[in-house]
Amino acid sequence: MTWFFRITGLIFLLFAGVVGAGAFLPGVQTLEASAVSRADPESVFDIVDDLSTHPRWSHAVPDIDGMAFGETVGTDASAAWDAGGAVGSATIVQSIPPELVLVSVESGGDDVVLTYGFGEESGGTLLFVKQEREWGGFPYLDRVAGALRRSGDVRALTESIDTLAALSEPLISPEETTP
Repeated sequence: MTWFFRITGLIFLLFAGVVGAGAFLPGVQTLEASAVSRADPESVFDIVDDLSTHPRWSHAVPDIDGMAFGETVGTDASAAWDAGGAVGSATIVQSIPPELVLVSVESGGDDVVLTYGFGEESGGTLLFVKQEREWGGFPYLDRVAGALRRSGDVRALTESIDTLAALSEPLISPEETTP
């Protein structure tokens, strides 16, 4: 019988320790990544401003058949999906040509805001993305889980922006690439 109380007490202490650690972690996870593309800012903006292209390059929108789209381009463009029971949606909240696109993605109880910015760089365009995810409140378990999967989230975000840079480059005309 004493083993039961010891094991129960140990489980309680572990749970309290995880909750305590989560209380000290930030309530919002912010990740950033950037890449450079040889395409002009307008070409890159056109790709990001069109939600129908996101499944090809964005880590936040799955590449599945049967996606439903409302308007696909510009502010208030929307998409929805059901990926094996994981229902999600994406909405372009703000679009400022050719500098900024703000996308809100809800999937599986996860709410993520992605901010894409574009600026001229010598010989191309600097692509910047910032991902913000707000974690749940007490008992702070989401914060701990988010801290544990942070490196995977950074990798997915970096791959996403690199794929966007590569996808935008074929839009360059052949005369622009000759020295």
